[in-house]
Amino acid sequence: MLRPTHVPTFIRVFAAIVAGMLAAMSGMQLQWALGGSWALPEVSGGRWEELSTNAAIASAVLAVALLFGGLAVLGHAGFWGERVPFRYFHRTTALVSVALALAGLANLVSSTAWERFLFGPVGLVLAVLVFAVARNGEYRRKRYPLPPFPTFHARA
Repeated sequence: MLRPTHVPTFIRVFAAIVAGMLAAMSGMQLQWALGGSWALPEVSGGRWEELSTNAAIASAVLAVALLFGGLAVLGHAGFWGERVPFRYFHRTTALVSVALALAGLANLVSSTAWERFLFGPVGLVLAVLVFAVARNGEYRRKRYPLPPFPTFHARA
């Protein structure tokens, strides 16, 4: 996997936006996992006032996954990770893009207004931004380089 030599500014801005949003979502999940209930009834459509133990554990796991996803997107854009193998950033960024797209689509068909009108569109926009970071031209893998052009030398 090629390490980037120059990352365009718009890609770095996209990565910073995505990492900030993923950090905010991670903070929300973490406060729910630790017993907080801020915005939980609104987001859940009034179904939950507090999370069960299993839901709190799932929320904590999701918070950690969101943080790792944000760090991978930042690493892919060249903000950090000089000693980390670049294939980690490349594969994780692609996985984050797919996960955000699936979460956005799932939220669009949800029963609560918050998920349909806020989390669904935001998830899809973040997925597009992550996809743009992941498909930046400088990061493409050269799987099959062309063989050298054959040269023929005249014998004397």
